[in-house]
Amino acid sequence: MKKNLKVIFHCDDFGHNFGFTKTIAEIYRARGIVSSASITVNGTAYEYAKTIYRKEMKGLGLGLHINITDGKAMTVSLADSQGNYKRRFQHYFFEICVLGNRKLLSMIERDIEKQFVKALVTDRLPIDHVNGHDHIHLISGISEIVIKLARKYRVKNIRIPKEPYFLVGEWKHDLAPFLNKNLIKFMLLNFFAGRMIKIAKKAGFYASGCVYGVLHTDHMDSIVIRACLKDAIKKNMGLIEIISHPAVKDTQDKEYTSDFFRWYTTKKTRVIEKKALLSLELRDFINRHGVRLVSYRSR
Repeated sequence: MKKNLKVIFHCDDFGHNFGFTKTIAEIYRARGIVSSASITVNGTAYEYAKTIYRKEMKGLGLGLHINITDGKAMTVSLADSQGNYKRRFQHYFFEICVLGNRKLLSMIERDIEKQFVKALVTDRLPIDHVNGHDHIHLISGISEIVIKLARKYRVKNIRIPKEPYFLVGEWKHDLAPFLNKNLIKFMLLNFFAGRMIKIAKKAGFYASGCVYGVLHTDHMDSIVIRACLKDAIKKNMGLIEIISHPAVKDTQDKEYTSDFFRWYTTKKTRVIEKKALLSLELRDFINRHGVRLVSYRSR
């Protein structure tokens, strides 16, 4: 039986800085192709994001974007001498999964819980799911912490980026994951995701059937997004999530959470991804194929 495809069109990094936050808000106001965003409570534009969401964007699904790798740490134990997070994904993975550092897991739990408390208790935001900056929540040990805290704070949905391999149909796009690091990232995260799906389902959590946006991270233009939709329709999927990272350089960004994020925010691919989510041709494709835009709370 043919299923009607439902898609969570999701934008990460809402609140991380003004470039991302204002762009996501602009796409939403323009009735662009977005139905969900995730907010970074320790981002430089968090207060602005919180305010604009309450004033203008309540129809948008809102997730908690757990961040323990970029910018100001929520706890001293994870911070360097400047108060910034001192570890990236690979450091957490090595210390936890290779060295078995249980003390680090305790420090991580305290930091992540502060993020849950800020979003859900202090600011009472309508969080409908949890995901992780750099997909940090997939690491063994951190996965269990996130599930534990999501249950404690009554968040029922978790993004688990399990993505099928698919071809776009244009050689430049199909060759790209082999030339950049995306194919390695794709295989690694799929491995972690397979494990976390089992844990999450056992704990009673919902995870979308499929998540697109890892294989072509940083290259989610309208051609790639259309290929994602075609692949999901061909495979008769019921619900998927498509992740984008649209942003435009903004003069209010006097400081960035890191040099990396300054570079990442101002890349031309951020603008290309914004244009994709405002594409009338892509919107027409969605309408012609009966694709329904949903969020985690409206699925």
